[in-house]
Amino acid sequence: RRLRAVCSHPDRPPMTTVLILYASSLGNTKRMADAVAEGARSVEHTMVRLQTVDQTAIDDVWACDALVLGSPVRQGAADARLRHFLENDCERLMLSGRLANKVGAVFAVGAHPHGRYGDGAEIAQLGMLRALAAGGMTIVSGPCEWRNATMRGPYWGPHACLRIGEDGREVLQDGSIEAGQLHGYRVAQVARSFKHQPIARPRRIVAWPRMAELFSGVRAHLRSVR
Repeated sequence: RRLRAVCSHPDRPPMTTVLILYASSLGNTKRMADAVAEGARSVEHTMVRLQTVDQTAIDDVWACDALVLGSPVRQGAADARLRHFLENDCERLMLSGRLANKVGAVFAVGAHPHGRYGDGAEIAQLGMLRALAAGGMTIVSGPCEWRNATMRGPYWGPHACLRIGEDGREVLQDGSIEAGQLHGYRVAQVARSFKHQPIARPRRIVAWPRMAELFSGVRAHLRSVR
């Protein structure tokens, strides 16, 4: 009874759910996803769900307030597992408009460790953002400055480049974790504000009588010209 009273306290703000979906093969994208989750958890009254796309169902997306997609860069595109989830499992939600009041964001991991910056990371991020925008979601991009992070990433979200570590394996460049934490913090803040003040549906706009008369005259003129 006491627990029920605490959970239903009118002064307690509702919990904001941030769902972070990622695909990872070598563990680098998972480490970046952990950083995003850590930043989101730093916002009060935020619950973070960190899952791979293989563990995620469409109900998980429906229940969240913010959706963050993370993917390694695959020849200038997002991972096939992530694209399959978006194109097949989430398409019904996108077409129904049920994502319109949710927040969306992305991040990418991967670049050639021998000096070529990017390697299609921005294109991969834009591909994921296009799917979120198709559902009417509010996009949270990256800030102009990533604090002291050496890797700022594109405008669309953090991009963690890779470097060769002392053991010869690819690891995240310095500053990538901090950029991920800042991104998660920003996403949670925006989602929280939406949770407290949801966007109202726009009113139906009724055409002015004078405007309707004008268009009627234009249509009549076009028919006479034909």
